[in-house]
Amino acid sequence: PRVQARWLIAIGFVITGFALLHMSGFSLQMSFWHVMLARTFQSAGLAFLFIPISVAAYAFIPMEKNNNASALLSVARNLGGSFGISMVTTYLARQTQIHQHALVSHLTPYDQAYQQTLHGLTNLLISQGVAPGQAGHEAMGMIYGSLVRQSAMLAYLDNFRIMGVFVFVLIPVVVLLMRPIKGGEHPAAH
Repeated sequence: PRVQARWLIAIGFVITGFALLHMSGFSLQMSFWHVMLARTFQSAGLAFLFIPISVAAYAFIPMEKNNNASALLSVARNLGGSFGISMVTTYLARQTQIHQHALVSHLTPYDQAYQQTLHGLTNLLISQGVAPGQAGHEAMGMIYGSLVRQSAMLAYLDNFRIMGVFVFVLIPVVVLLMRPIKGGEHPAAH
């Protein structure tokens, strides 16, 4: 009762938005602790969202309509979650393909770095007892595996960035929520 739900939701969005933008700077060499701290920071923002969103949703609902409101809120959460997950997953798959296409364009016989890496990996595998013919194929597979990991990581970074921006765009919408009436009164229906 001391703090309006809309301000708690706005604080949750700010924390979550900064956490997502921070996560857009991840790399494949990050440590467990770096990921754990970022996830903890993001979870702290989510803690400000769930109950205040429910409070805001029920703020102007008469007591006799709570069951219907609960059903509608559950449907909205389920649909929102389903659409959100499908959009993020689709964006992730498409961005992975885009990054993989961009990165694979550098894996040509004319690229000096690619040739040096392929030659170095082939020699390393041969020194470990792999047959020379098979070592070249395994080296190309290792390079391709690295390319796939890097393209997936870049796609995740894109997702974190776009979700962070989206969360910040929602903050003004939350501030526009109606202020609850003191004393538990409900506005008159039209």
